[in-house]
Amino acid sequence: MINAWEAVRAAIDAEDLAAIAALLTGFDDAQRREVARELPRYLPVAEQAGERADRERNRRREVRWRELTAQAEEAGVSIWELPEGYAMMTHHQHVGVRWIEPVRVAGAGAIAGAAAVASWLSKPRLVRRRARADLDEIPPILQVVAARPAAWQEDLAVRLALRLRAARPRPDDVRVRLALALLRATGAEPPRHDPLTLAWVAAATAAELSADPLLDAMVPRLFEAEGVGRLLRDDRELGAALARLSADGRIKRAALLDGCRTRFLRGGEAADLRFFITLHDLLDPAAEEVAPHVRDYAAMLALPAANVADLALRQLRRLKATPPAEAVESLLFRSEGRLVRAGLALLDRVLKEPSEDVDAYAPALAAALVCESAEARGRAVKLAVKHAGRFGPDAVGTIRKSCRCCRPALAPRWPASSAVKRCPRRRAPLPAPAVAGRARS
Repeated sequence: MINAWEAVRAAIDAEDLAAIAALLTGFDDAQRREVARELPRYLPVAEQAGERADRERNRRREVRWRELTAQAEEAGVSIWELPEGYAMMTHHQHVGVRWIEPVRVAGAGAIAGAAAVASWLSKPRLVRRRARADLDEIPPILQVVAARPAAWQEDLAVRLALRLRAARPRPDDVRVRLALALLRATGAEPPRHDPLTLAWVAAATAAELSADPLLDAMVPRLFEAEGVGRLLRDDRELGAALARLSADGRIKRAALLDGCRTRFLRGGEAADLRFFITLHDLLDPAAEEVAPHVRDYAAMLALPAANVADLALRQLRRLKATPPAEAVESLLFRSEGRLVRAGLALLDRVLKEPSEDVDAYAPALAAALVCESAEARGRAVKLAVKHAGRFGPDAVGTIRKSCRCCRPALAPRWPASSAVKRCPRRRAPLPAPAVAGRARS
């Protein structure tokens, strides 16, 4: 009868991942327990043997390198021009320890519990940050894992996903590659774990996105996970791919637009919101898609990120929608001149509309009268003088307080409160925004 451990050890020493996987998938439980018992004890031996093999490989490589250098000199060419020399110079990073992958595959196929396998595969001394192109462990690990019960496989996939920690994961990190490969192979529900979302984003390629089994689960999390915007600041390729998939019906267009709006309303740094703005622009929502969310776009005018406020303003202008008074007021408190001017333009439009109840906009006009910009203050004074008769007593009082702060030459003359004309209140309120509150910058 074959000695299970001796056979696996010989395959480890030979660095033969396929042989290790074939042995373990063919073993019964008793044979796998034998391998699992002996494997941890063999780690120091495997490491020492691997280091000896590496030294010998490096010695042979140096000898061959000297031979190639001599050949190149004799032929009067650069060593780069020799096919073997070029290969050695560009693939030198693959020379190094090769014992890690064999023992990882052996542990994945022999250790009984999913938690114990996850722990084995996460041992610092057994984790190579960058995957080897010449010794890919993913296929043999998937092979040995596939021999386990389905629930066990899903448990392992989730455990490895939850062990991901990097804020800026590398696509070639073996931990990222293995966790994503197991989730795809097992069909396990990806856990809600921000580093997993970041890992998926880092490894996602536009060409393979449509066929990715994780797409439906992970796309909504792009708008939820912390750090996605930072990771994708200047990425247009993924945004374009998502827009194409929505046009093809692979992803729901409404879900992407809702996700963008939700992400904007959460706030954040302008640079970290750039990807979502690009995606929103690529989706180019029609007027009928924007109209039900006017209140949300109005709320964005008060957000600290100027690029989000710009986007919201563009959408409101397309609809010719007048934001509520508090949104106009928030524009007039901003430091960006273009947004202050936009607020004044909106205020001018409201005050010109005979059917509008302008009293609600008195605080906005008052804010404009004390604006930092002299140009904006001057425009606000003209508006105040022109439309003074439309405001009621309380609104006049609000504006008078700001007038006291103006320089005398700019302070408008207001009519007596009793002479103020009132317009009928015809303006119907809009529905409440999805996110309450606003930030001023």
